[in-house]
Amino acid sequence: MPPPTAPHAAPALQHQPTSQPVQYPKEILWSLADAKLDEDVASSEGNMSRLSMGRVLRHPNGDSVSTGEYHAIKATAHAIAYNLNQLPIPHGHSHLGGTRTLRFYKSNMVADWNAAVARAESEQELLALCPAHWKAEHVLQAALQATHESNKTKTNGSAISKCSCSNSNATSGSSSSKRPRSNSITNHMKAKLHIQSMMATTKFTFTPTAKNLPTLLPTLVDSLYANLLHIISSEHPDVTDAVDLLHTLNANQAFMVGEPSLIFSVFLERVESATPVLTEEADENDSPEMWGHTQFAGGSMTCTSVLDTWASIGSSSFVYRLIAAVLTTDNYLGEVCRLLWAAWKSAGGPVAKGKEKAVSHLNMNQPQDTESASADSALRTALEGWYVPELKKWITEHKLTTHSTKKAVLVDAICSGTDTQKPSLEVALTGIEKRGKKTPSPT
Repeated sequence: MPPPTAPHAAPALQHQPTSQPVQYPKEILWSLADAKLDEDVASSEGNMSRLSMGRVLRHPNGDSVSTGEYHAIKATAHAIAYNLNQLPIPHGHSHLGGTRTLRFYKSNMVADWNAAVARAESEQELLALCPAHWKAEHVLQAALQATHESNKTKTNGSAISKCSCSNSNATSGSSSSKRPRSNSITNHMKAKLHIQSMMATTKFTFTPTAKNLPTLLPTLVDSLYANLLHIISSEHPDVTDAVDLLHTLNANQAFMVGEPSLIFSVFLERVESATPVLTEEADENDSPEMWGHTQFAGGSMTCTSVLDTWASIGSSSFVYRLIAAVLTTDNYLGEVCRLLWAAWKSAGGPVAKGKEKAVSHLNMNQPQDTESASADSALRTALEGWYVPELKKWITEHKLTTHSTKKAVLVDAICSGTDTQKPSLEVALTGIEKRGKKTPSPT
């Protein structure tokens, strides 16, 4: 049995100073008061604190974010809001079916709220350019409100959807052929997934609330990009479509961002809410050994019929959730990722440059050139010592492409470039030495 995969720690909440740091221009709108006074920021007439965040959010140089960048930020916020709303309400804090708002979370689930804010600022670093986390909180508050409004308007549709799920599950048991899993749900599977029982310090994960829940649920896998890439590259390096897809989605977060179709939403809900049954009386398709067959190939909603176009899928945040769920049944991982990858390319989605090189380094089943791998590792280590503005300047000057401001993604973009687009190791180390920082030791 391979050693357990080390889980990624949840991002810690980083606090910014109340006064605007001198390196930022006034156009960055550091404080909430600055945003309210800015003539380019339109507020709601009924509520002056309800700002137009698409105009509030700025790059470190003061430039406004593009429409695509703002859509990517909103998609991140909606994914985090969805995860928040799945968390159980603590004992003694009965919510009586009310709306889960920012005020509710800050009053009753403050640790979970802080974890959500930290994750938002970690994934979208422009949200962290303010004191007291007000930018991240405004975006998350809007996502929570949008979710509430959507649930109200889709109440009747949800009832129909649940009936559809029930019918498809009922028919699949008799009409679908049996496909065994490649692995049963064992301690090995639990070790490689991002499960709360292994993460005492991680607050932003799902906690089983019902009695006698099975040991593994689709929603127990953290859908964070870095975690999915870590699991797949470590445990499923042969599924190259999954690695290619994750790299490309992360580098092109603003491509065709929208809401998924109703059938995709129902399909995703069926996958995420399903549980393997651990009793001898259970239908064979719902047993751990057959887990995933009903969810991905049962009834009229199959992965082939649902994952047909990118417009139906919606955005990368929904892809991350689906991949996180399918990781609990690795027999379907390759097929689902193949369909997602095909839908992306059919929609004209850009393919990250250098992804083949990235995949070859991740694929442990393929031979590697030791000297080349060592040089790439040393370059990556040196680049991690650069500041984000320096990385972004290099990317711009050498015509590389990335829509993320996260340092790790910027380093990936540079390392995935051609030889003429990457700095030499000497240049990378010199950039650190000029600032008087400790030089990383090449490994």
